[in-house]
Amino acid sequence: MTGPNPLIESLSLPALLADRLAACDRKVQERSASWNSLAPNGRRAALPGEILLRHTPLLETDHAWVAFLCEYTESLLEHFPENLFCDLDGLASATRQGSAPLFHALLELNLLYGCKGPIRFRYVHDFLYGWDWVKWLRRTRGKAAETPPFSMSFLQHLLSRAGEIGRQLQDRDTGWQELAPGEFRNPFPYSREQTDEALLLREASRRGLVPVRTWGKPLFEAAGLDRNWHQEREALARELGLA
Repeated sequence: MTGPNPLIESLSLPALLADRLAACDRKVQERSASWNSLAPNGRRAALPGEILLRHTPLLETDHAWVAFLCEYTESLLEHFPENLFCDLDGLASATRQGSAPLFHALLELNLLYGCKGPIRFRYVHDFLYGWDWVKWLRRTRGKAAETPPFSMSFLQHLLSRAGEIGRQLQDRDTGWQELAPGEFRNPFPYSREQTDEALLLREASRRGLVPVRTWGKPLFEAAGLDRNWHQEREALARELGLA
């Protein structure tokens, strides 16, 4: 049995919520392969308890937000068990003033796109680090200041898109293949096996090719959002011999 966690105790949470947060941190530590950071020279992404300490004044902790961060972390571990990188600082900060519908939408996305749903993507990287978001901005000509990476309007787009993909999968004649048990979907023209994905994303981070830097501030550079980030990542994959 583990002893008290001084970091979590310093947050002055109710006992049950503190226990849940401590248990959540332990689950992450047990699954350390899923919790790497894309920050320069980063080894491990911040634990939920560490994130709360960074983003929350000690005496003003929002208990609903703390509970959501625990639930979201547990959901990621369940629905994306082979995920590699998980910097949640930016998402946590963006949801600090969030509402129940926002929290629900984020959890629903894991359910729809993860390993237990029909789509079955292997990683949450494209969502968390902004590739999905910048692609949507380019298509809609949206403004980052009005629709930031974890805004409700963007989440609603992803929920709607999940429904479209589900209907296309049922049709079986739209290019979406039926997967074998344990197989993950890869719609990209390059390998996303775990060793290749780790190499690609670490090199992308080193070269400044990650659109949303969820490990720090600023979250993104508005001046660079008109770049074709997907094209740049694909070119890097070819350069690394992954295509």
